[in-house]
Formats: sequence, C-alpha cells, structure tokens
Amino acid sequence: MQICPHEILRTLLEAEPRQTCEAPRDARGLYGLVDHRGKLRYIGATQSVRQTLYQRIHNRHRSGSEGMSHYFSDMYNVGRMWRDRDDRINLADGKIAKKLRNAFVSDHCRAVWTVLPDTVDIMRLEDAVIAIAPEHATAWNGRKMAPYCEPVELVDATIARLRLDPRQRAAIDRQHERFMKFKTTGLIVA
Repeated sequence: MQICPHEILRTLLEAEPRQTCEAPRDARGLYGLVDHRGKLRYIGATQSVRQTLYQRIHNRHRSGSEGMSHYFSDMYNVGRMWRDRDDRINLADGKIAKKLRNAFVSDHCRAVWTVLPDTVDIMRLEDAVIAIAPEHATAWNGRKMAPYCEPVELVDATIARLRLDPRQRAAIDRQHERFMKFKTTGLIVA
C-alpha cells in the first residue's frame, strides 16, 4: 500500500488537536504533539507493532520520564513541574511535581494523529514526513528547541483544578527552587 507523505503531513497539520487520552488504544500510525500555545511541535510514529497511538502519546510523551524521548515530559520539566528522576533525596516532592506536569499536559497540550494499517512501513513514512515538514512542526524533534519557561498562569490553573493542599503546594515550590538552582549551576541541590 502506497501512502503519500504529503497527504499524511497535510492530515497532521490540519487535524483538530485533541487530548492525549483520546488517542486510539487499538491502532498504530503517525502523530504530532501540540504545545500549550496550540502549535504542532513534534512528529513521531508508533515504534513497534505492539505499541498503540495511546501508549506512545498518552503513556510515554505525557507521563514518561524526562530525557527519554518523551517530549511533553522533557519540554515542560521546568519550574514547579520540575523533577530530577534520579534525585532520591527529594523523591516525594518530585512525584508531586511530576503529577502536576502530567495534569498540566492533559489540561493544556494536545495531539493529532493519523491511523495507519500495519502493512505500511511506518518508520520509513515517518522519516519521509519529517523530511518535508515545516520547521515549526518538528521543533522538538532531535531536541532542536529548548524547554519552555514555566507557563505560570496555566500552571496556576492546573493547580487550582487539582486543589493541591498546602503540603503539595510547598513541595512544588521547593521543586521550583531546586529547578532555579539547577538551571543556574547545573547541579542538583538537596
């Protein structure tokens, strides 16, 4: 089956962005990640025949570990949502920050996708689509773009929706302080 990369790219660029939890749980294909500003920033594909769009987008990019090609986790690992996954001393605070980040992505970021049959060489098609995509649509691919500054008002809205208690708010404030120290020095400070 021949599928035109230009058609796939047009589908991704024109699709209505949807919440990551809406991604198909029983299908594979190509997808795009849309930032909190509504801009398509990453184009990717399901990695194996056993990986669905839902697993890749919702379970990996939204809630996966930082630094592991999980782009929502990477790009929004800032401010009160920051954590160092290797920091065992501040593990409890880091878990709260990650929970906040996952909720932030669910609230303010979106994804687009196109379902493809398993007979298509999805990885080759992904390469062809990325090669012709506009620069803004692949700004996160290959980590060409630095993580965002914390979108404070949107994070505040997510905190309000989650109804974080004073203990949880103190934890994310400490994570923000750790982030600022890390950003300045590059070192984790307990």
